[in-house]
Amino acid sequence: GPLGPYGPTGPIGLAGPTGHKQWDPVMIPPVNWSARNFTTVPYSFASGTPQDMVYDGKYLWVADNVNDMVTQMVADTGQFIQNISGPFASPQGGVFDGIHIWFANLNNGTVTGLNLDGSLFTIVIGMVNPVYLTYDGTHIWVTDVGNNSVARFNATTGTGLIVFGAGGGAPYNFDTPTSIIFDGSRLWIANNSAIAKSVVQISTSGIYLQTLTGAPYNFTLPYTMAFDGVHIWVTDLFNQVVGFDTSGTYFATLTGAPYNFNVPNSIAFDGLNIWVGNVNGGTITVFRASDGAFVRLLSGATYGLSPFNGPYWLTYDGTYIWVSQAAKITKIFV
Repeated sequence: GPLGPYGPTGPIGLAGPTGHKQWDPVMIPPVNWSARNFTTVPYSFASGTPQDMVYDGKYLWVADNVNDMVTQMVADTGQFIQNISGPFASPQGGVFDGIHIWFANLNNGTVTGLNLDGSLFTIVIGMVNPVYLTYDGTHIWVTDVGNNSVARFNATTGTGLIVFGAGGGAPYNFDTPTSIIFDGSRLWIANNSAIAKSVVQISTSGIYLQTLTGAPYNFTLPYTMAFDGVHIWVTDLFNQVVGFDTSGTYFATLTGAPYNFNVPNSIAFDGLNIWVGNVNGGTITVFRASDGAFVRLLSGATYGLSPFNGPYWLTYDGTYIWVSQAAKITKIFV
């Protein structure tokens, strides 16, 4: 027979769990944002210079390139766990592969791998001055400014090191390669050189694919990069940020007011916005990833804190943006 009439509406069900509070740049004024400094002993960086910060889902691992150590702390609370010294020599960029924490050692040509309890997993040798790391699901990739090259090794074993473009050789023509990122398919390397002025794309097997340089990118000193799922954003130390998609197609250049970039040297993506640290300005510029629209210009005063002394590196842990500065790090609720 035909479908009968609808019955009466039932009672309202139980409320679901509270979701993560998103930062609405219009509705949430600065006085409601929260931030906290970590500056004192026992954190090693109280007397050092924190560099990259790696989040593993629970802990934050902070490289201190002055004290040659890494600090482990609970990201949510900031609780100190331990300072790890010994296998580090000016640790710089880091990455988490799901099992191990890795840091590049600028001063001795190695990459150190740690287990999640902080014990040593392995030390990978064979580089000159490694700086930045990324992970492609199988390999750890390393930029080596001392050899103008990029290297990779197996993340599971720490073995099988292969070097690409040693000495700046063709077709890669690496020249002071700094940041390296993985976009889910291919790798991008920034050449922080006033001669090269380029970003190079390679495959996960190390095959050279293309170089982005000249117009419309107009890089001068490309430095760090972030991927938002659609675009790669590149900080350029000449006060601009350039965006392009995963094919290399130009998207946008952000510069001048209201961004007010001032030697932008660090970058992070929080799932909605891009955060850029201005090392000469002591500020952080925030813009919307989808279209590059300006959101905010932040300083320590925004949060009632002392001025940012840096920033040097930025890291997002799913809730907070972490900012490394001279002798301290700051966490900012997003």
